[in-house]
Amino acid sequence: MNPLNRRIGSQLVVVWTATFLLVALAVVISVSMSLRALARQEAREKAEIIATRSLATHFYFSDELKPSVFKLSRETKGPDYFDPVWMSSTYAVRDIQRRFSELVDQQYYYKECAIDARSPQYEADAVERDFLQRVNADPTLRKESLVREFDGAPYLVVLERGEQMVEACMPCHSDPSLAPKDLVAKYGPTRSFGREIGDYTSAISVRIPLAQAYESADKTTRLLSAVLVGIFGLSLSGIYFYNRRVVFVPARQYEAQAEAMSAAVVKEHSANEELAALNQELQAMNEELMSEVSDRVAAEEELGEYKSRLEELVSMRTSDLERAMSEAERANAAKSLFLANISHDLRTPLNSVIGFSDVLISGMAGEMNEEQVRQVRMINDSGKYLLALVNDLLDLSRIETGEQRIAPQDVALPEVIASVEGIIEPMCEDKGIEFVCEDCDLDVTMHTDERLLRQLLLNLLSNAVKFTREGVVRLRVGTARSTDEVLFDVIDSGPGIASDELPYVFEAFTQFTRDESAKPDGAGLGLAISLRIARLLGGTIVASSTLGKGSVFSVRLPRVAPASAEDSNTPLT
Repeated sequence: MNPLNRRIGSQLVVVWTATFLLVALAVVISVSMSLRALARQEAREKAEIIATRSLATHFYFSDELKPSVFKLSRETKGPDYFDPVWMSSTYAVRDIQRRFSELVDQQYYYKECAIDARSPQYEADAVERDFLQRVNADPTLRKESLVREFDGAPYLVVLERGEQMVEACMPCHSDPSLAPKDLVAKYGPTRSFGREIGDYTSAISVRIPLAQAYESADKTTRLLSAVLVGIFGLSLSGIYFYNRRVVFVPARQYEAQAEAMSAAVVKEHSANEELAALNQELQAMNEELMSEVSDRVAAEEELGEYKSRLEELVSMRTSDLERAMSEAERANAAKSLFLANISHDLRTPLNSVIGFSDVLISGMAGEMNEEQVRQVRMINDSGKYLLALVNDLLDLSRIETGEQRIAPQDVALPEVIASVEGIIEPMCEDKGIEFVCEDCDLDVTMHTDERLLRQLLLNLLSNAVKFTREGVVRLRVGTARSTDEVLFDVIDSGPGIASDELPYVFEAFTQFTRDESAKPDGAGLGLAISLRIARLLGGTIVASSTLGKGSVFSVRLPRVAPASAEDSNTPLT
């Protein structure tokens, strides 16, 4: 086959393949984004209808029923009587929503939240609290929608401001001494009092699950991708057969004819007239071939133009991507700085809460009964848990913002492991499980950051203890002479991790319920911080697990930590 023809055919296939793939990718991405946006819009409309309907019920109850109900109750039951079933609009709306959700087959979550809610289960979370504060600062703000994740699943959340405090609300929400005694006896004298006229103190929060809608959109996208792949295969086959029939076959025919004519010239060398005729025919064929070559050259020039246009398009897309990545990096840096600042601000009041509760528990402020001690211990435990969470956030933000620096020094490994054992063994004894340390007396000296090494081992071992209900938590220490590394294996006999969850185990705020009877506590930061510490020390962590048998977290650290280790951070999400 002529090399020119072969090159032209190959270039046609390459150009068609690149063009088709770019167009197909753009179509698939556009369809996927459009379907997801449509799913969010439908969820938003459904949530707004639910919220508006509940708010209308509120207004009807407060404006039409409550005045008559309170007047009737004062005349028949006295001023201190209070029954939320028929005297509280909030109670009535929640009960209507509960009954409605039982009658219809609709998946949604309804919550009427408030700051300092009368019932703690309806207390506004951080997002809802922020919305209520902005509503009171800006009376024109009525509602907003956003996408949030709960238990790892996406939800479309619509927040709509609730009723505004008016004169009729003040007896039950201003001063406890003015409220019905039955109300104070039922809810206590502290929560939902101190309100002022004109305040917006509650908001309606409606959550619509998006997981099923997203799955349907992804299914449609996958189907579209399969159809495009089929079209691509058929088109490529058509191009191949077209080139073979229109380009390559005639070329081979021309070559065969030229060879036959050359052979005839050799055989009929003596026949001048025949040679002349053959010579003329060859000249005609040569002109025809030259014309075809010219056509091929023109085709190559046209293909070159297409190639230039594609390169220009790729350059434009690359510039857009670089700008987007730069903006994402700036946003991530701002987020990490915010986490660091807010963590510092939270630690001081938390330490005060823990300190004062310790004083109360010790009896230094006076004796308390058993129920008071139990409740104060709950405050103390919650404060310690929140302080640990804030410390984890602070550690993670320091690493992501580049503030965390390693301080390498000569570290005797047996001493570090002994200090870790002193913390982990009591934890294992409390849970009735065994702690085993293999080769922990290995005489190894590392040049690394001692504090970060100890924190890495404590994070992994305490995580193993948390998920192990019975059996053994094992720490195995070894060395790899070929790479001059120190190896640590943390092995537990817990419930294990599913194979589809294992790739996400080191992501921040990620938790998996490995044992339904023992829900994990914490915020899912321990393994994320451990991975970042290992990278700061120049090492790696690999997780492996068998469901129902346990998990193994293998750490490889260089004996000598690098002066500046590369930290491939994953953004905190």
